[in-house]
Amino acid sequence: MESTSQSQTKDVLLEEEAKELKGYGTTHEAFVGMKKGDIKADYDLDHLISKTTHCSIFFATHKNTGTARAIKIFEKGDEAHNLSTVSQMEILKTLDHPNVETIFEMYEDEKHYYIVMEIFWGRDLLETIMGEFRPLEKRAASYFKSIMSAISYLHSKGVAHRDIKADRIFFLNKVKDSALKISHFYSATRFKPGQYFSDPIGLSFYVAPEVLKGNYNEKCDVWSAGVILYILLCGYPPFDGKTEAELKEAILNAECSFDTEEWEAVSDEGKALVSKMLNPDFEKRVTAAEVLNDAWFKQFEKEGETKELNAKALQNLKKLKTRSQFQQLIMSFIATQIITPQEKEELRKVFADLDTSKNGRLSKEEITKGLEKLTEDYRMTEKEIDELFEKLDADGSGEVEYTEFIVAAIDHEILLSKEKLEQAFKLFDTDGNGQLSFEELDTAMAGIGLKAEDWKDILGSIDKNDDGKIGLKEFVDFMLDTKIKTLEYIE
Repeated sequence: MESTSQSQTKDVLLEEEAKELKGYGTTHEAFVGMKKGDIKADYDLDHLISKTTHCSIFFATHKNTGTARAIKIFEKGDEAHNLSTVSQMEILKTLDHPNVETIFEMYEDEKHYYIVMEIFWGRDLLETIMGEFRPLEKRAASYFKSIMSAISYLHSKGVAHRDIKADRIFFLNKVKDSALKISHFYSATRFKPGQYFSDPIGLSFYVAPEVLKGNYNEKCDVWSAGVILYILLCGYPPFDGKTEAELKEAILNAECSFDTEEWEAVSDEGKALVSKMLNPDFEKRVTAAEVLNDAWFKQFEKEGETKELNAKALQNLKKLKTRSQFQQLIMSFIATQIITPQEKEELRKVFADLDTSKNGRLSKEEITKGLEKLTEDYRMTEKEIDELFEKLDADGSGEVEYTEFIVAAIDHEILLSKEKLEQAFKLFDTDGNGQLSFEELDTAMAGIGLKAEDWKDILGSIDKNDDGKIGLKEFVDFMLDTKIKTLEYIE
């Protein structure tokens, strides 16, 4: 049996070593490092979903947990090609937004790169538009706000997608009001304010005229989104041609027409927004953030309307207490890698409602306004809100990211259930021997880059029987331990 002094020593060790994790907070980036070796040791590749010019996409099942994933397989090529593929992977793992595709793992072998992604069970947006002919303007506004929220978030993170298309935006599942997800980051790149690009992207009716001219910036995404909005509102693209030359000429002329009968039922605000987004002078074109604040969206919000937020989720925020950084990372792993989209769906809607700026992150002011909608029993003082925000903002960025919100607001009877903890353990336990080693944790959290001795110290803090390994019971006991500055609820 462990003595009190031994236990106290281990608690201190854990807190000291947890300082090494500071800055990762609850971001899923910590879990997405490049794994070397055969991906088929971990996944069964069941069948081909689709094949693009860039990659093959397979439906796959994780062998230990049975979890369904999509796996994109990229063939290696010359140095420039490989650098481009790795750049895409590195960009994706830093993104944390409910309307951007989620990456779970990355692999590399001698001939290929692999990206393990979430599966889209729903149709792409273009199929949906064609199926409905065109949605009502109010529904179009709902779709489009999600798209622009993602694009605005990307630009705020210094990422230009550069190849936004309606058939590359998917519904996560087939239920009503499913989340829309922007995917296919093959041409994505990082940028700094004032930076311009010259490399070609290809020709489609979504491409901006300045891209064809070879001098453009991130606002090419706004143009492409403007084309999508045009299609949403009338059912056909603004620029087209029977040949590539005709299409290119139409785009460069940039003459956007609203003269057909389909536009008679569209509001003036809708037409005005399309015109702002399809301004051929990209220096004068609206930004993604400006689009989100456009009057067109506001006309579909009833005056004085206050959306009912999920009180349970907000009450969970109110009850949040400080926890250890390592426990926080494990909970983030469960929230991003194991919790299902269905289990997160209601929280996604709460996050979207709280995110009034639609930048994909929550400010202290936005959280405060949300909490004000609770009953008097759950109201908080300014000091309490300051303390809460510090706990929520686990990575110290000054804003609450999507995953940070999910970890804090989800029902912890789900997050820390026996089933979820066992699934997490199995995902860490890659050799399936029922014991976790520091090598396995280091592989699972490759994004952190801790040294071997740091991992050994952290394991030593959890390893109650001092056998150098962590068994399932030790892992579960650690995650449910309320004495290690853990996350618990105030009774």
